Order: sequence, then C-alpha cells, then structure tokens
Amino acid sequence: MDHTKRCIVFGLSVMCFLLTTSVAQECGKPHIAPTAATRPDGRIMGGQEAINGSWPWMAHLQYAADDYCFNCGATILSSKWIITAAHCFVEYKSTKLPDGTLVKIPFLDTIASHYKARVGQHRNSRCSSGDIVDSTAKDYPIRRIIIHEKYSLNVNNSAADIALLEVDEFINFTNVISPICLPADKSDPSSGKSCVAVGWGDVMTKPDPKGPAVLMEVGLNIVDRETCNQNWTGTVEDDMICAWAEGKDVCGGDSGGPFACSDDSGTFVLEGIVSWGSDCGTYNLPGVYTRVGYYIPWIENITGIKGMKSESPLTFHPGIAGRILFFFVLHQFCM
Repeated sequence: MDHTKRCIVFGLSVMCFLLTTSVAQECGKPHIAPTAATRPDGRIMGGQEAINGSWPWMAHLQYAADDYCFNCGATILSSKWIITAAHCFVEYKSTKLPDGTLVKIPFLDTIASHYKARVGQHRNSRCSSGDIVDSTAKDYPIRRIIIHEKYSLNVNNSAADIALLEVDEFINFTNVISPICLPADKSDPSSGKSCVAVGWGDVMTKPDPKGPAVLMEVGLNIVDRETCNQNWTGTVEDDMICAWAEGKDVCGGDSGGPFACSDDSGTFVLEGIVSWGSDCGTYNLPGVYTRVGYYIPWIENITGIKGMKSESPLTFHPGIAGRILFFFVLHQFCM
C-alpha cells in the first residue's frame, strides 16, 4: 500500500472513531437493570436501595447557600437539559413587620450560579455527613433556570410545579449516566399502572438531616384523577397525576425527582415529577406528581426534545481543540 493510500485509510479510521464515539444516547434504557422495574415492593420510606447505576437519569440538585448541599432530585432529559420541580427554587427571606414581628417571605431564587447538578451519584451527599462524591459522579454548573410561568408562590400545592435547567456544558453519558424518555403526548398514563419513584428523601416520617445512605426506590400504582380528587377534596388539577401503594410513599427530600414508568419494551418514560402529598404516607393518601405529558409542548418549545424521541447531544465533544489535534496528527502521519 503506497503512502497516499495509507494516509487515506488512517484518516478514515480516525473519522470512524470520532463518529462511533459520538453516537446519540438512547433514552430510557438503563445499562443496569433496576430491581423495582420487575419487583416494585420497596419504598423510599424505610426502604429499598436502588441498584447502583440502575437509574442513570437521576440528578442531585445542589444549592450554593447551603454549601452546595443536596436540595432536590432532578432528571436528565438530554446532555444539555435537566427537569425538576419549580418548588425546589422556593427560598425565604426574613422581614420585620411594623409591629416588630419577624416573618419569612417566600421568593424564587432562579440565579443559575446558585446551583449545580450532580449526575452519576449513588450515595447520598448531604452536608451533615460530609460531601461524598462517587467516582462515577460529576458536577455540572447550571447556565439557565426556566420555571413555568403559571407556577404560583402564593398557592399551596400550585399547578405548573415544573422547571427546566440548562447545564453549562454537555453532560458526558456513560453506563451510569444517560437520559430518560419523555411521554409521547399529553395523554394520562393508565390507571393502575405500576411505576417507580426514586430519590434520596427521608426514609421515616421524622426528618433525618442525614437522609438515607444511598439512592432509594419505591414501586407505586397510578391512581385515576377522580379517585385521587376524592381523597384530596378537589385539589388535584389536570396537570397532576397520583400514585399510591399500601404503606409506601415518597418523603421530604424526594421533591423534583422522577416518577418513571416502563413500556412493554422496557423503555422508561418520565410520567411525573415528585411534587406534593401527605406527611410521607402517614395518612395513607396518594402522592401527587406533576404530569410531565401535560407539559410536552412547553418542554419541546424550550429544549427541542420531543416525546419518546429524546436524543441527547453527542457523548463525545472534541471541540475546537480536538479538531486541531486531529488535523495535526493527520498532517504528521501523512507528511
């Protein structure tokens, strides 16, 4: 083979490498099978440990004012976008009234630099127990926070409890970091369907500053809205779904995390976002989740991600430096 042919073969080989390392990550397909997908008998309260890496779209939202301690759960939609609950950004400032009474006034802290998202994490990392970072984990600064315009600070259990976070750099996908799929449309998920909620929230009704040691999972069944509204005296709106199982529930600290259902092919779809409920299942009432399908047009308009067709940006991003290196090596080889 002459020099010219060798140069062409080398160049094509390098290009093939770049292409094969830049394949879009398929959504909703964990490389490590989750236990709760086939045996939903655990609960976050008291709980069943998730298999490490089996919920690869799980993200750990951290807040600067708390030394970047764990704040809420969140879910990876693509290599640039994460989704969570709007109420995760509610903070309080103390104000003194004319009579001297000190009150706390709620406000939304949407300053992106106040937050980071940690992905690839299994162990809990609340600051009370020290910042524990798994070897598979990485923190991503947030570039932009978009809270739905209909979310209201002044309404208990507000509708539109949903927020999108754009990260500052591409998330690198691995065997334990990948996106979930979005619902195909605005249809309600089927009543009675078994799904899974995941989080680092409390495992008992009394708040524990340390929380569970690792990521937990719970299998729950979807409850139709009419039945749920009978339990909640009419406060469940069209953009919400309910889920329940005897003695099982999400709890404090699970807010913003995913409520995912799998289809017949084993693909997981983000049907809900942990929003509100009773006191960690104390009153045996259904938990209430933001219905993600209801907001598909809003999500698509902002992110470009379509339901059940979520494609992440490339897992390998050579950038300008990478391209310069490629052409330099090619030049040296072909001289």
